Amino acid sequence: MRYKFVLPITALMVVVLLADFATPALVEEYRAQESTAKLGIPELSAGQVWISSIPLGLRAYVTVGSEAEKFVGTTPVVASVKEGPFKVMVEIPVEQLPVTLPSPLTPDFFLDESADTVGDSYKQMEGEIRRTLELQYRLEYPKDKTVIALFHPRNMGLADFERFYPDGTNFALEEFEQLLSDRLGAEDITENNKDIALDRLRRGGIVTLYANGWLTIVVRGPKSFDIVRRR
Repeated sequence: MRYKFVLPITALMVVVLLADFATPALVEEYRAQESTAKLGIPELSAGQVWISSIPLGLRAYVTVGSEAEKFVGTTPVVASVKEGPFKVMVEIPVEQLPVTLPSPLTPDFFLDESADTVGDSYKQMEGEIRRTLELQYRLEYPKDKTVIALFHPRNMGLADFERFYPDGTNFALEEFEQLLSDRLGAEDITENNKDIALDRLRRGGIVTLYANGWLTIVVRGPKSFDIVRRR
């Protein structure tokens, strides 16, 4: 089951591994007051979704209903979908991750608790067969309009992964920063890690921290964010 809590505030591919997370996600959605704050997520027209990732510049694919999977561009990218279920898959070449991969790849290798599936594939890219790792998300339009894929390996610390984030303030948190800070305080997040989390959210819109289990914080819009965890 998947729970959501709302605060009522005004090419060639051979798949080697495709594993669902065994435990359900607990999603807490938070909304702040109305505002005109600007952030990295663009204004979307009807039937559009926005896909990003950390790191940026990764290949993204969308599957709508029973249609074939379609390459939609590199992140960040806006894609078109229809009302109803759809899937987003973002892939990263293994050479972009300077870490040791487990064999076989485990479903919990990446710390993105908002992802539904981890994949391990080989694809023909630039005239050669290359291994890629994938994160896949099962979504429903129009409820879900944004995806940020976080390729943070479990065996890489917060400080080491920092270099994969873009520079600058790309997401405005002012509308819910105090609410988020209070929520992290309730999870016994240290002040240092709280500051790191806020910095990463401003830069990339997503971060994963450990607080009695892993939790992922994702910016969803100018006044909302999700906290996703697995028990």
